[in-house]
Amino acid sequence: TCRQAEFECPDGHALKRDMNSIFCEASGCDREADKDTCCDKKALCETMTSCPAAYKIDPSASNLFCASSVCDVGTAQDVATCCLKLEPCNATTCPTPGFILQPNANELYCDGTRCKTSTPDALDTDTCCIPQATCSSFFRSLPPGKKLKDTRTTRLYCAADTCQASDEGTCVQQLQSCIQPPYRCP
Repeated sequence: TCRQAEFECPDGHALKRDMNSIFCEASGCDREADKDTCCDKKALCETMTSCPAAYKIDPSASNLFCASSVCDVGTAQDVATCCLKLEPCNATTCPTPGFILQPNANELYCDGTRCKTSTPDALDTDTCCIPQATCSSFFRSLPPGKKLKDTRTTRLYCAADTCQASDEGTCVQQLQSCIQPPYRCP
């Protein structure tokens, strides 16, 4: 059989899957004469239709060979040859100020091997990042003695996509009472 003869297929070919039950044309198996009997032409990566999660088809690999006559997403060698490993969102940083990582960033992937999130309009910003809440959007009405910190020169952001009471120190300032010294009327 092709298996017993330890048949070596030429480049671009792989032993047939049922090689243990296929007999060579001649005794001893001849590499040229039995090429079509024992070997199948390897499939090209361009025939691979999908990649596992966290990978995508590598367009530059279309002319590379898979391990056998069929590209298989379950074969580590085919995945390594035909697919690109995507960078997870939790490996990047979002444009600051104004954006933070999605809460489930460890489950999300960028569109390539490197995330592009340097600006609000970058390719992966919408996938990996969410806008931070602004202080002015949350702390609209404050009790007497408190006011929103000055936001005319710089925008103030809460720690997450919604403001919480814990953001008060970032967003709100305590006003000094006129009764407390050293205030003096003119």
